[in-house]
Amino acid sequence: MKKPTGKHILIVDDAMDIQSLLEQFFSEEGYTVSKSSNGYEALRFLQSTPQLPDLILLDLMMPQMDGFQFRQLQEQDPKLASIPIVVMTADSNVHSSTIKIGAKGFLKKPFADLNTIATTVARHIAG
Repeated sequence: MKKPTGKHILIVDDAMDIQSLLEQFFSEEGYTVSKSSNGYEALRFLQSTPQLPDLILLDLMMPQMDGFQFRQLQEQDPKLASIPIVVMTADSNVHSSTIKIGAKGFLKKPFADLNTIATTVARHIAG
């Protein structure tokens, strides 16, 4: 096990297999990991947690509240607006979607490899 990074990541994705994979990977890398299955659940978590995440990994296509709706509401909340977002999507227009919601970066699904994920997160995480 690697030593703690002191960094906290929120994974927002409705695919439980992706949540589990990323949670296990980032936990082993020393991150604190929180998970939500949709944008609505993520907002509830963010509004109630004493420790805001340093980065949000955000799926765009989810039930109840998708990533676009989540990001719009996140940006309207001064407490949450500055948390950087990295988009996770299978959308072929990933560059356009990333720019549209003001994300710092993106991860294309299906994921190529865990090193790409780790590098992307390390490059964009706050602090």
